[in-house]
Amino acid sequence: MLFHVRNTRVFDRAMTPGIVGEERMSYLLGPELHQVVIFRIEDEISRGSRISKATLVIPILGPAGQPGSLGVARVLRRWDATTVSWEVPWSKPGGEQGIDYGTVRAVPVVCGAAGEVVQVQLDVTADVSRWVSGRSRNFGWMIHGDVRVGGRSNPLIAATPRVDVKYIDVAAASAGAGFGGL
Repeated sequence: MLFHVRNTRVFDRAMTPGIVGEERMSYLLGPELHQVVIFRIEDEISRGSRISKATLVIPILGPAGQPGSLGVARVLRRWDATTVSWEVPWSKPGGEQGIDYGTVRAVPVVCGAAGEVVQVQLDVTADVSRWVSGRSRNFGWMIHGDVRVGGRSNPLIAATPRVDVKYIDVAAASAGAGFGGL
């Protein structure tokens, strides 16, 4: 059986017009920066598509050559980029694991040379599969750590987070489209 195989990258709308964008909000607590980011993946990929691989790519900048920490968790509740803060909409300030966000996946990082942006990659295949299948709602990810993360809110890093997805578009395959790609 032939399947329609596609690869797609989902970027920040401001950087790449016409591609599904992100909303993001950053807030500080002491030395840690917390960010919430959402990509409208389900608007780009047909419901029921089979996700082969999904990678969240996060550009970071930190103290030259120093180790840093980055944690990523799936957000479990709706938020709005215009109102989200350390206290809103979370059940307690900063959110609570299991209520506001899922299990935190720790990502150890080593920052590059002074001014060098390092691309941190995290496998998010399970999250994207859940969202595309309709098994759970996409409220994005919460990113926190002691390094700076790229995006519209950080002029020091030109690169923005992105999601790279490799998937099989079952709807296109059943319509006889065969193999293809983006």
